[in-house]
Amino acid sequence: MCCYKSLFYHFLDIATTISDILHKDLCLAQQTKPMTHRAFINERTAELIGKPLSAQLLPWRLQVILLCLSLMSMQQSTESEPPQEV
Repeated sequence: MCCYKSLFYHFLDIATTISDILHKDLCLAQQTKPMTHRAFINERTAELIGKPLSAQLLPWRLQVILLCLSLMSMQQSTESEPPQEV
């Protein structure tokens, strides 16, 4: 199982690197300033996980607190639902 996970992460890394190179080439063609590699990767990561980029700019401790609160609220909402009969 770990072999497939490692392979997936390698392909994901290759895809993000290639898309960053394409982004820089496109910006050169349009004569605009390209994003740094780190900013580009951060933006793609935010798109993949479905979170706004502004949330990633928060300090990591605050992000952990917000994540814990959202998980707790999700757990409480599932516990309060009546059991479904099959």
